[in-house]
Amino acid sequence: MRILGIVAIGALCGALAACASDEAPAQLQAAPQFVSPSRTAPATNPQPIAGAPIGASPREAVLAAYGLPLDPVPYRMGVREKALETDRLLYPACIDREVTAYLEPARILDRIADTMVEEAGAREFIVYPVIVSGCGLSPRRMNTLVVVQMGQEPRYVRMLTGYTIAWPALQSDVVSAVALATMATVKVVDPACYDAVGLGHDRAQVTDTRVLSGSYPSRMELGVAYEGSWREVWTVMACGKRYEPQVQFTPDGKGGAIFEISAGPSS
Repeated sequence: MRILGIVAIGALCGALAACASDEAPAQLQAAPQFVSPSRTAPATNPQPIAGAPIGASPREAVLAAYGLPLDPVPYRMGVREKALETDRLLYPACIDREVTAYLEPARILDRIADTMVEEAGAREFIVYPVIVSGCGLSPRRMNTLVVVQMGQEPRYVRMLTGYTIAWPALQSDVVSAVALATMATVKVVDPACYDAVGLGHDRAQVTDTRVLSGSYPSRMELGVAYEGSWREVWTVMACGKRYEPQVQFTPDGKGGAIFEISAGPSS
């Protein structure tokens, strides 16, 4: 089975309407989340940013700041807490876990970030990966989006685990489609479980991602691919089994992407 979709870069969480709610089930809470920062600081009167030219627009100011060295130290505690929280949601039986490595963070600027820069006074978007180990499980790469907004504490947002190239807006648009495609496979290979739980995308959760060897975009700018397709394997747990659908991504050259999902093996 294949599912073809055009990513609508308009609202993070897409079909996962419950993902920003504290009442959402664990499966949804483990999905990528994004809660728009409040607008306590008007974008019409932004504070100066180091390195920004006088009279620069909000986006020009952010791009100028992105040219300066990135200091990840102030964000480590928040990233650690969010990574451990995500690991608890994915592996609730695990008790003894810890962050064992902080990997190199990278700034991003996708379309949602652009909107927040102009409308909500956001100043920096950082994807900060760490390695979480413990409980005899293989080390897990946990990714956190750090949103730095003028006059507020940084926001720490869960992203998909693993090595996906997909940027935050793209992840949020595709994850529900992957979950639904997986449940369609469950209907075929495990109809009894499917009949018990139904088709809802909250019945499956993505626990890992990886990029297939030799597959990589040919042009990326600030964390967003603009040229060159690539293919990933997303590990999904549903009905106590592990599924590995593949997702083919093709950038549209405008900051979005077309994706195609094909069913993978189960175990």
